[in-house]
Amino acid sequence: MAFLQSRSNAAASLAYSTQNCTIGSLLVCAVLWNSSSATTTVADSTNGAWTAMGLPKTGVSGLSSWRLQMFNFSGNTSAAKPTVTATVTGSPTTNIAIAEYSNVSGIDGTVLYKSYTASNPVTDITGGSGDTVVAVCITGGSIQGANSPFTQRENSNFGANSFADYVNAPRSVSCSFAADSNDMILAIAGFKLRTSINKNINMNGGVNIRPHAFSPGLAR
Repeated sequence: MAFLQSRSNAAASLAYSTQNCTIGSLLVCAVLWNSSSATTTVADSTNGAWTAMGLPKTGVSGLSSWRLQMFNFSGNTSAAKPTVTATVTGSPTTNIAIAEYSNVSGIDGTVLYKSYTASNPVTDITGGSGDTVVAVCITGGSIQGANSPFTQRENSNFGANSFADYVNAPRSVSCSFAADSNDMILAIAGFKLRTSINKNINMNGGVNIRPHAFSPGLAR
């Protein structure tokens, strides 16, 4: 299992460009858009429609007009550089981050979404465990990085938000983000090794994300 590539952009469409995607690999996308009522679908130019990972999560307070949702396509079908497109109703401002992982067969359980305000910052959010864990942090301020053992893959081109992962993760890990004080939306999901036994994502054992305290700001 390995991380292969990632990209992000303040746009609704983005192509993999570092290298051709590997046949059979897992493709992951995080979509952030500025509309509390709009919905989105994701597809790419090679594989077609992607699978939504749960329902979109709407932010609160300063992020009450923003929504976050993750998507994936398990088993990429072609050695190409597909263009990934998020089709959001009403075409609001949209940011996407995409990534590719090898030897991963799909999501391990369910994705967990949480929204928090600056006056009620996160102290301990329990999410999913898997062989590769992807965490996304959306904030109205700027995030300097995801702390070890997570590796931040995308930040500055993703509206100063964070797309991070922990490849070959143990059963339970903690992730913290160095961030300006602000409201935020979190998403976290575990993905299983192609040959591994499922380890269900649950609310009682998994990845703990502990961002710093937040104060109001504007998402980009």
